[in-house]
Amino acid sequence: MKKLTVSLMSFAALTAGLSLSQALAQNGPPDPAQMIQMRVDRMNEDLKLNKNQQKQIATIYLDAQTSNQSVMGGMREANQAIVAAIKSNDTNAMSQAANTIGTLTAQLTVNNAKAEAAVYAVLTPEQQAKFQPNAGGRGMGMGMGMGGLGGGQGGRRRGGPPQE
Repeated sequence: MKKLTVSLMSFAALTAGLSLSQALAQNGPPDPAQMIQMRVDRMNEDLKLNKNQQKQIATIYLDAQTSNQSVMGGMREANQAIVAAIKSNDTNAMSQAANTIGTLTAQLTVNNAKAEAAVYAVLTPEQQAKFQPNAGGRGMGMGMGMGGLGGGQGGRRRGGPPQE
């Protein structure tokens, strides 16, 4: 569980364009609202967003983060279940937990893709040409995350957290 938490914190920091050491140096990782604001600020640097776009994009990412919170809770439970199944050598439980993780990952991917599509729709054609949406499933998942918050930072691409 600690490894998952550290992985999520690492991913959260990367998503916001910060290293883990920078995030932790600020008295721990930023909360999701701070991460969203950092992401919007970074997008603003790259895409020159107007104030209305900044507000709309922040709302889109906040809504996606909210949608992903319950998914991430299920992901934590499924990861705990797979660890327990490994320890008891229960292959049926391993398969069930793995299937749950797959389903939840798909939900994260859809939630994040919908958010990226909504952000793309807010942008001007010139901004759209520069914007590189994150099509991955883990971006906004972080407790977030987390996400969370996934890609789309003006062409910058990031990978997901390490696999457990």
